[in-house]
Amino acid sequence: MTIALTMGGIKGPRGADGPQGPAGATGQQGPAGSDGAPGPDGVGVPAGGSTGQVLSKIDATDYNTAWVNQPGGGGSSLDGYHNILDYGATGGADDTAAFVAASAAASVDGGIVYVPPGLWRAQNVPVISNVNFRGAGWSATTIKLIDGATNPLFRYGTADDCQQAGWSDMSLEGLGTSGPDGIDMSTALSWQFSENHGLRIWKFRRGVTGSQNDRRPYFAFCQFWQNDVGYYVLNNHPQISGCDIRDNNYGVSGMTLYDMQMTNTILIRNNYGIAPDVGGSLSQCLFTNCSIFGNYFIGAKVGYGVEFSGCFLVAGAGMDSSSVGVWFDQQDSAWKGGAVRMESVDGWGDAAFVIRGKQDITIEGVTIEATTNFIRTDPAVTVYRRLKVLNCTGSIRGRFAHFDTVGSNGFQGCDISGNSIEVPATGGVLTAGQGVIEVVKALSTIGNHIKDNTIHCLDASYAAYGIRVDASASVITGNILRNTQGINALASNALTIYTGNIVPSGAQGAILYGSATPGAISLADGERTSFDVTVTGAAIGNFCMFSFASFAGLFGATTWAVVSGANKVTVYVHNQTGGAISITANTWRVAVHGNP
Repeated sequence: MTIALTMGGIKGPRGADGPQGPAGATGQQGPAGSDGAPGPDGVGVPAGGSTGQVLSKIDATDYNTAWVNQPGGGGSSLDGYHNILDYGATGGADDTAAFVAASAAASVDGGIVYVPPGLWRAQNVPVISNVNFRGAGWSATTIKLIDGATNPLFRYGTADDCQQAGWSDMSLEGLGTSGPDGIDMSTALSWQFSENHGLRIWKFRRGVTGSQNDRRPYFAFCQFWQNDVGYYVLNNHPQISGCDIRDNNYGVSGMTLYDMQMTNTILIRNNYGIAPDVGGSLSQCLFTNCSIFGNYFIGAKVGYGVEFSGCFLVAGAGMDSSSVGVWFDQQDSAWKGGAVRMESVDGWGDAAFVIRGKQDITIEGVTIEATTNFIRTDPAVTVYRRLKVLNCTGSIRGRFAHFDTVGSNGFQGCDISGNSIEVPATGGVLTAGQGVIEVVKALSTIGNHIKDNTIHCLDASYAAYGIRVDASASVITGNILRNTQGINALASNALTIYTGNIVPSGAQGAILYGSATPGAISLADGERTSFDVTVTGAAIGNFCMFSFASFAGLFGATTWAVVSGANKVTVYVHNQTGGAISITANTWRVAVHGNP
């Protein structure tokens, strides 16, 4: 047997692959590929919708929206707003049920009842704490009483406290001054923290009737028009700012108008601008920068502790002889600053201010424009104390101050001082025997001051006195009375001082002058002599003074002068020097304050 040998062995089968080695380094990024195919269209804005609607999510899916209404758009309500349309309002003859339902819903979440533009009718809508009614502006949204209504438009119906209930941006319209009220809060124990803006409240018996205790309900930029009473205050604390109160019988009235604050408000063409009801009172109130314009009978009838600051009082067409601007009915009140103009077509009115309050009334710093009579008292009052008329300026056609009373001691501690009054060249209405400042009743003025006033009549022939007065223990001094008939004292006594007044020559109260030149006077110690000086117009009781050209020989002598008879002043010289004196010939000059 032969075995062939070859080089090398037979090749065996391939072994299994070993484990993969580590990855190599990343190579460079290749070029960008071509754009892919467009994806499907996204969800777009849905078609449809109407003016005033907004997009709203339908569910949690992204971009899933639909058109919905918002308040003002006339459909469903958003959170916090309860649109009366969502509660069945149609704008028909009576939408009371819709208002009631919307109010009830709003009372749950403290929301707002929204009243969209349009005319809506209702009555007896409940007022609920923390529920507010809002419109789209008084020219757009109107809520009117239904025809034949016997209930108020809105009424608070329970005897407890009402808080934060109010109205804004709408017109509330009634059925006339003999119809029901607008907002009636009279059953509420109090009405607190209510803010009311941009309202027109008109054609009601009472536009608003307050609560038993109004704790600062606030009305701003509201109109109270053509009501019997614009705002009737039962008791306390209302605040009125920037409002327009016009063409009412009473602009603001009530039983207890206490601590009322009114600012930047106009009261125009009301029969009574501000006046309490019969048996009511207005006290401790503050009126700032208000205009009381053209009110027929009384602009304001005020009581205890009331102050007007920077206000404008105007009487307009229609005033008659019984009309007054402000009637101060109680004590401790004041009108300070501001301006007064009392003019009319039909007549000139009775007075800008009438004072019946018995004491502590102050009229100060008023600018007077085209006014006939500025201030008068009520002659039925028996005594006035501490009336003050101070630092007023302007033009008067009649009396500036006419103080009259039935009392035997009618004026005590009163002060008419520092006023500057002009009577126009034409149009002065006083006649002979009347006074621009007049305080009358025999010997009734005790401890009063009429001082430092200037009265200038531009008509040199004006027949009235500058001052006409009864005087007892009073001071009439420092007054300048130009082109008047001077000072007329109806009655006077020795305790009244007339001094330093400047009046026209020849007028009553004018300073009268005379002089004499007697010869040399020689007097032994203890001797006395006298001589007369003629002073035309001098009368017994006039105050007089004298002077002389030379003091020679007068040192140590006692000298005095008295009005000793009609047109006569007697000068006395008494030597009490302890020795003889010799007085050289001298010119003696005498000045007499003429009999006022």
